[in-house]
Amino acid sequence: DVHVFQSTDFGAVFGTLFFLTVALTAASFFLAAICGTCSSTALTVFFVMGMIVASSVPSIVNSASMAYSYEGFSIDTYSHLYGRSGGAFWLYASTGRKAVEQKDNYDDNYNYINSTMTTRECEVPIVSYEQGRYFKTPSEQDNVPKEDIFQGCYTIPAASITPSAASSFFWFWLPQYHFMAAWSNILGYTSLPKNKFSMADASKSPEELAPKALANYRVVSETDLYDPDMTNGTSLFPQGSTVLTEQYYDPNRYSNNYYGSYDDYYAEPTGSCPSGEVSNLCNDYDGQDCYSPKRGYPSSGSPSVNDNIGYLVALVVIYSILAAYVVAVFPMDNGAAMKFYFPFQ
Repeated sequence: DVHVFQSTDFGAVFGTLFFLTVALTAASFFLAAICGTCSSTALTVFFVMGMIVASSVPSIVNSASMAYSYEGFSIDTYSHLYGRSGGAFWLYASTGRKAVEQKDNYDDNYNYINSTMTTRECEVPIVSYEQGRYFKTPSEQDNVPKEDIFQGCYTIPAASITPSAASSFFWFWLPQYHFMAAWSNILGYTSLPKNKFSMADASKSPEELAPKALANYRVVSETDLYDPDMTNGTSLFPQGSTVLTEQYYDPNRYSNNYYGSYDDYYAEPTGSCPSGEVSNLCNDYDGQDCYSPKRGYPSSGSPSVNDNIGYLVALVVIYSILAAYVVAVFPMDNGAAMKFYFPFQ
């Protein structure tokens, strides 16, 4: 095993740690300015505790999202059955599976002899958002277009992926979040062997880094684990794309099938998966519902390490200006207070 620091350019390590420290210092000045204008001890304690709690939120959120109770996220036993966020660094997954199939053997008189177990490689493909909500009959499952199916390797996103617009404003003000997002890029890239994070990689988004990291990885036999042509003709999105999946559930459909009239109960079965004829589908998913990308995925253009360092620099400037403004408008016993609009005079 190689430590992440041994696989990372010193400039990237120093830059993220240095600007995190400077941003936290500027935020501390701002907090000190607010507390200095407050005559209430209780309110001062409230501000301090609020900043302490806020600083720990990114770590708590990412630690919680890393608390997996499922198997299948390692590069050896990869699976996409639970498309959850990867926490502090992204995770690599695949639609490929090894299925164990049982065959019962009988003699000419149909007397049971024994059972044989065989293992075969099969797929649980990802289908397009529309196909994931379209429940098809067996004949329709044979005609799902290849461009609506994905097979191969992909990436489960992490903290480095851009959050939703609603939460991005809150996260922006926490220097720890930008530091964690920058380190998510470094950790995700160096989590596979033979990947060294260089200064050139600091300008790449996590969506660009993930396929590059996969392409560099080799197993013991020197066979490519990541092959851009392993799609089996499917073309929903490129290999190595950053995708978060979901399995659509329609309660009305299941209600009609199982609790409806006699005719509904014996109606032709439907499912959102393509048939094995077009996707080498695993037998246990035959006639079942496949996973599809959530809205907004595959993602692209998330912040690079350099982008997150830029956000830290911006916070240094903003918190420094705010601290100076608070001290000027609420000087307490340190001089005459200036008008709140003095910057515009």
